[in-house]
Amino acid sequence: MGWALGDLLQDLEREVMRRLHDFNPGEALAQAEDAWSSVETREELVNQLKDTCLDFILRILPAIQIEKVPYA
Repeated sequence: MGWALGDLLQDLEREVMRRLHDFNPGEALAQAEDAWSSVETREELVNQLKDTCLDFILRILPAIQIEKVPYA
């Protein structure tokens, strides 16, 4: 594992732990219930999910180094 990837994974672990610490189950449940009946809330929830996925793609994937496979 490269130096940059190791640092990135440590940052990611800290971010996950921070979000777990800040997680409010009641708020998440209320947001899910609102998303069930409100198109606007549902779109906001989906946009948050897409932003999280995009953040992963932009932060993690560029740091992964894949060695070239020699042709047989």
